[in-house]
Amino acid sequence: CNAPGTNTDAVADLTMGLLLSCARRIPDYVIGTRNLEWKLSGKQMNLGGKTLGILGLGAIGRAVAVRAKAFGMKLLAYDPFLNEAFCREQGIEATEMDDLIRRSDVITLHLPLLEETVHVINREKIEQMKDHVILINAARGGLVDHEDLYQALTEGKLLAYGADVMEEEPPGDHPLFYLSNVYITPHAGANTLEASENMMAVALTNALDLLEGKPCKNIVN
Repeated sequence: CNAPGTNTDAVADLTMGLLLSCARRIPDYVIGTRNLEWKLSGKQMNLGGKTLGILGLGAIGRAVAVRAKAFGMKLLAYDPFLNEAFCREQGIEATEMDDLIRRSDVITLHLPLLEETVHVINREKIEQMKDHVILINAARGGLVDHEDLYQALTEGKLLAYGADVMEEEPPGDHPLFYLSNVYITPHAGANTLEASENMMAVALTNALDLLEGKPCKNIVN
């Protein structure tokens, strides 16, 4: 069994935290003031009025859309199984992946890792993007070709990268960790008290349903 939907809000919140960190370099300021520095840092971005492209409009993608709308962002979305009613309700423009990639100021990934989505963000896709796009990945590390990503970040094509996932976890020493425009957290999206309690409650309900011979809606196999 699994516990679907129990960490949706937690991951969506962290996604916005990564986006704010990339747009405003908040971690840099915190580290600087702890080192008794009082100075501004790097090129930054307002979120209001910018276009957010959401690749994958499942539960987490939808939760991110609601949060981004509150920041005044324009919303594009691609999903092969699109919830059209939700798009209409939230004012989201549904589009194809390549169109989303070309038009977005910020791109956030919420796709599953499947054979067809491995390295879906690669050199070809990055070249289609505007200059100085922010890329966020709180889904799966394998969605992004990290070599192509590193080149785009060091050449200035991408403004910043924020992620909660890597292709291998723990990743060990990785070149991305040495870039000043990269903010990576250790797969912490579900690490909230509320998400943990939600997961435990659903897991226990699953177990009790099975032990007591009741229907269990979360059986995977």
